[in-house]
Amino acid sequence: MQINHDIIMSCLKRLESSLAKLKKIAQNNRKKEFVKNDDLQDITERNLQVAAQCCIDIGNHVISKQKLLILPSKLIVL
Repeated sequence: MQINHDIIMSCLKRLESSLAKLKKIAQNNRKKEFVKNDDLQDITERNLQVAAQCCIDIGNHVISKQKLLILPSKLIVL
């Protein structure tokens, strides 16, 4: 099966949108203001989650379409 470029582009658009929002937050707010504003922190957290999920979704799509082997990772408990 081939990679669906529409899926990749959709994920990239959403990633770009989330990153633009994060950049705007970083440019328009000082650290002192950010630390005091719970709503702004929540918005930032959500956009970081969306950005990370977009990257994961792209990776999973490529892996599944290319039938790549995923090695199990080892969990180390300290």
